[in-house]
Amino acid sequence: MARMKSIVKFQGLLDDVVFYQKNGKFFARRYNPLAKFRIMNAPEFARSRENMQEFGGCVEVCKALKECISPIKKKIDRYGEVKNRLMGLFKRINLRGVGLRGERSFDLYENRYMIDGFEFNLRSQVSDVFNAPYTYTPDALRNSAVLNIPPFDAKDYVSSPDGASHFRILSGICVLSNFVYNSVEKKYLAVNTSLNKMSQYVYSDYYGVKDNITLPITINVGLDGSPLVPTDVVVLGFMGIEFYQYVDMDYYPFAQDNALRIEKAF
Repeated sequence: MARMKSIVKFQGLLDDVVFYQKNGKFFARRYNPLAKFRIMNAPEFARSRENMQEFGGCVEVCKALKECISPIKKKIDRYGEVKNRLMGLFKRINLRGVGLRGERSFDLYENRYMIDGFEFNLRSQVSDVFNAPYTYTPDALRNSAVLNIPPFDAKDYVSSPDGASHFRILSGICVLSNFVYNSVEKKYLAVNTSLNKMSQYVYSDYYGVKDNITLPITINVGLDGSPLVPTDVVVLGFMGIEFYQYVDMDYYPFAQDNALRIEKAF
């Protein structure tokens, strides 16, 4: 394996050399089709093929979540790092699944407690920037939730980044189906395709970072049509805070320092 130091960076296969990126750095290695053939067919690589298959399942679950949060994804700093942590989380859930190695299920609902509290931005976690007391209450039917924040003084409970003048509170829910391996398609598929990736997000009003907020902030969020939600899906409840700078009668969002957390998986 060689590291690329050229000004021109590219990825792909050129003659017998593969150029690729890993952890933000560029590398080159010799292409060996025989090695790939052995991995995909030789008995001694059976365990590797099983791991690759389940890794593909992690990718499918991550892809579904990425689509679920697409309306707010651009507010998540360094999503590539987030994806790596999500892959690790879903792999741990996969290890608890039923089935043969290489075909173990992703039972997200049964293992929902493992998803609770997942922070999307480790550099700016919800508890780092917002310390006012609040409650997040899912409905018994699992198709809606209520975020309630009693009155608070923002200058005491909100740690805003330099330059921020305002903030908004975000609440949301999205649905992720359990995933199982399909031996015909030879890949992992969602169990409940009708509800998988449904989502809804609601924002509060804008508040100044030094405001004394005298009324409760209550955000109700629910899935369109109030569908019945079975136990082959998990509902993820989000809570977040986004910062803005008010200039010339307009609010300009910060690209960094926002916080988002899966408050409750239910």
